[in-house]
Amino acid sequence: DSTKKTSTPLLSLVDPHSELRDEENVRREIAEIVALLDASDLKPGHFKGLDREELEARLLSLLEVEPEHAEALAVAARLAENRKDYSSAATYLERAVKLLPESTSLQLSLAYALAQNGEYTAAHQLLVELPNGTKRNKKFGQAVAKLAQQDMTPYRKTLEELSMVTPPVEEVVLALAANELERSRTKRALRLLEKSLDQDPFLPKVLFLAANLSFDRREYSRSLEYLDRSLLLNPDLDSALWLKARTLEKLGRALSARPLLVRLVERNGENIQIVGDLVRHLVEANLRTDAQSVVERSKLSEEQRNVLRRRYGLILTKQ
Repeated sequence: DSTKKTSTPLLSLVDPHSELRDEENVRREIAEIVALLDASDLKPGHFKGLDREELEARLLSLLEVEPEHAEALAVAARLAENRKDYSSAATYLERAVKLLPESTSLQLSLAYALAQNGEYTAAHQLLVELPNGTKRNKKFGQAVAKLAQQDMTPYRKTLEELSMVTPPVEEVVLALAANELERSRTKRALRLLEKSLDQDPFLPKVLFLAANLSFDRREYSRSLEYLDRSLLLNPDLDSALWLKARTLEKLGRALSARPLLVRLVERNGENIQIVGDLVRHLVEANLRTDAQSVVERSKLSEEQRNVLRRRYGLILTKQ
């Protein structure tokens, strides 16, 4: 019907390179997408019928049309960082910093992305130029700690200063503890971990390392305390569940350890160490039939099963 009006396509349905778009409309849609992603804290979800990946794809497409949009570049970098695509994050941030060279937050984000991407020299150059106020930012500590993994010497003093920041940055604490452990100073490393946990009791990696060091020092009750706190934060952390089972056994609480070992085998039936721990536990409890059953029902190869059968005096299958 020629009398019908031709409707203009909705902005969100127009190809970003279409002639129907103009600069103002492109900027308007970029601002809308940036606002949607910011409001979602860049977490997965659906917004106006689009999921985050679709929004990200649209944003990147719009950036081809309007490449000098610093806020959109910063959001694209954060999305890439969430995917651990630090190379792309650094590329977007380099473009954003050129547009806003006075932005210390963009410079810090770029230094962090470069450090995570293994571009240590460039990251270091940016970090040393940042103002002191930035050094209390969590990302600053994470970037310095990443550099210190390569060579502690030039960063030790900075890390020690950062260890005074409250709340503590977990990566900084772990880097300093690793430095003490490399010097065989376990007690000092543990003291450093405990001090950081006094300031922030919810640092999962610090809790787990403190549990490990306490276990190695045969301080099993203290190790169990750290493990319980760690598992409150991450109930499915297999390494913490395994260490808790071993700690309970050391404390003479084998019955409490058993369900943890069973749970671990259910999830890791192909791991000979984990299966072997449950088999050993059952043999020590004189539950040899149960131990045999665990071996037979495991996901181990026949050769690995025979290793456990021989080790714990179980029935060998006929070859």
